[in-house]
Amino acid sequence: MENPSDCFQPILAEYTRLTGREAPVGLYDHSLFEYVRAGFTADDMRIVVQFIMNENKRNHFQYSLRLGVLLRDLERFNDLLQEAKVKERNRRPKPTPKEKALSQLRPIIGENLTATGASSVQDIIKKITKQHDEKT
Repeated sequence: MENPSDCFQPILAEYTRLTGREAPVGLYDHSLFEYVRAGFTADDMRIVVQFIMNENKRNHFQYSLRLGVLLRDLERFNDLLQEAKVKERNRRPKPTPKEKALSQLRPIIGENLTATGASSVQDIIKKITKQHDEKT
């Protein structure tokens, strides 16, 4: 690249796309240099900004989305990045329709089963009537 600040553009583009806030290169040039030198990428910026936005929706306290705050404290940025990655890794995906159907057919712990391991017709009828009564 001819201009070293060209590598900053994808980082700023991700930040601007997600937050809607303008981020001029000249203003953050030094901070972005340190950010890139520390090994962070545009993808890291995306992960952290999305994490902060989701956390701000869920919590009564608010993380700052200001770019200067994110770039100034790279240790904090790294902590947020690691926390976001852990939450994403541990997040359970929504069950597929097949998984939903199978879970509805599986017996509940403590439910009476016949010798074949299936629910009795009587228990199934009770369960259906109970669900019907709860809906009405």
